[in-house]
Amino acid sequence: LSTLQMAGQSKIFLEFLSRGVFEVDQVDYDFTDVIVAVVAAALLFAIVATSLSRFRSHNKAPLPAQIKIYRRVLRESNLKPQSCNKGPGRAIQAGQLLDFLSHFQTFVRDRSMYYIVSNILEPLTAPEKLSFAELAGPGMLDWFVSHYWGHAFCDFCSSIQKHAQVAPGPEGWHHQ
Repeated sequence: LSTLQMAGQSKIFLEFLSRGVFEVDQVDYDFTDVIVAVVAAALLFAIVATSLSRFRSHNKAPLPAQIKIYRRVLRESNLKPQSCNKGPGRAIQAGQLLDFLSHFQTFVRDRSMYYIVSNILEPLTAPEKLSFAELAGPGMLDWFVSHYWGHAFCDFCSSIQKHAQVAPGPEGWHHQ
């Protein structure tokens, strides 16, 4: 703002303070009208902010709650999770991996396996003292996939999904 504009605004403000009347475009606003408008705007903002906050929190349970929910989902698909030997019989299907990502997408975003393991997988599997494959329902290995934990987990899942769409394999291997 130029000095002239600032001086004009200061004059209007001082005039407003001294007379309690604010003139804008030939309309007089009483001090009470201005206060009522400001309070109404603040209340409206508070209502909208509270509504958005409740909507977001209702649709996005905190991570521990989502872990508990997902543990129940896994229990429904694998009624008796149990320990099994490490090796080709302890694998997960592409669909199980993609279901995991879908459930935790809000928290995963572009994070790496380092985040996934310490914040989701360990709390998810700790109560049963089982691996994720054992908890989800292990299957026989069709493809062995190795990956760097520092890359974004969602990119890894995208690669697995693309492979599942084009690679030959047992019927339904990418959906189980």
